[in-house]
Amino acid sequence: MINTDVFSILTQRKKGQSHHETKVVIYWDGVTEQQLKIMARAYIVHVLQSQWKHVEKTVPEHCKVQATEMVHMEIFIPREYKVKEKLSPLDEWIKQLDPADVQGLLKQLQAG
Repeated sequence: MINTDVFSILTQRKKGQSHHETKVVIYWDGVTEQQLKIMARAYIVHVLQSQWKHVEKTVPEHCKVQATEMVHMEIFIPREYKVKEKLSPLDEWIKQLDPADVQGLLKQLQAG
């Protein structure tokens, strides 16, 4: 089908948790230009409100937007996300040892 978009998104439900990947398929058949403008308007409002949450200035009373400047394809490209491994200080120390040192320590422990 020509009028179809397929892409993946990553969703993190809670801070510190890994992201869940979802494959999204959008079928555009039958969507009118007016309907596209309604969807684009919702996206633009979301972007503007998100930007205004992070500025120290007051929210503007008036705002002019060039719609073409709001299109950023890279937002739909999922990035790899890995939960950072938290190791204990002992595990960090062991991780830095070479295999021969680890074997020597294990032999000492077994010998008692």
